[in-house]
Amino acid sequence: MNFENNEAPVVSTIKPDVEFTENDNLYRIIGFESEDSLDKKLEAVTAYMNENTGKGEEEHVKDSLYGQAQTLLNEFKMELRDAKFNFHLDHRQYKVLTYLLNHKLEYDVNSLFIALELTEMLENMHGDGNKFQENTVLEYPVTATEITYVYHLLAQHKVKGLTNEARALASILIRIGEISKLVSFYDTSSKNLVEDIQNWAMMMNEGLIEPGVDMLVEDTNDEV
Repeated sequence: MNFENNEAPVVSTIKPDVEFTENDNLYRIIGFESEDSLDKKLEAVTAYMNENTGKGEEEHVKDSLYGQAQTLLNEFKMELRDAKFNFHLDHRQYKVLTYLLNHKLEYDVNSLFIALELTEMLENMHGDGNKFQENTVLEYPVTATEITYVYHLLAQHKVKGLTNEARALASILIRIGEISKLVSFYDTSSKNLVEDIQNWAMMMNEGLIEPGVDMLVEDTNDEV
């Protein structure tokens, strides 16, 4: 990539769909505002590097530019960490998930509290059941960390035969997978930017690398 020529970094990942249709109704995996905020913070990092080459600047200016790029990236990471995704469940999926949580799954000390929080969230969203008809689909707001915990709790459960419970569990895992794909897209984009920032910082020093030659830099930053 060549930031000097204002070429944007190439992200190998393709953003997955954020919407799906069920029973002729359209549902979003992430709200408009949350998606827009994540996308803008992601784009802000690249835009900053493209607008600030740092060539010919004093070392303290280069350090400041580098620090600001890191700040913008960290802002995106925090936005992703706190972002709420919509975990959709219909009546059948809700009944199967709560049954598994309350009667089937086994917990250790750590997973016990996760399961309690998840069960409480589901019960609060469900309410007295009046708004949850047979074809109703409710949205449960979850973070990337929370949906990962849900998956790991369900992953330990085994079903026997292709029963209604097994089919409902499969459909729940599909919903979790849709969220995971979107989270993975943003997480991979964040990791790509870590390398992009390192390349950009090296390009600030004239003569350090030849124009148009990409440098391979090991990513030593922690994951989101």
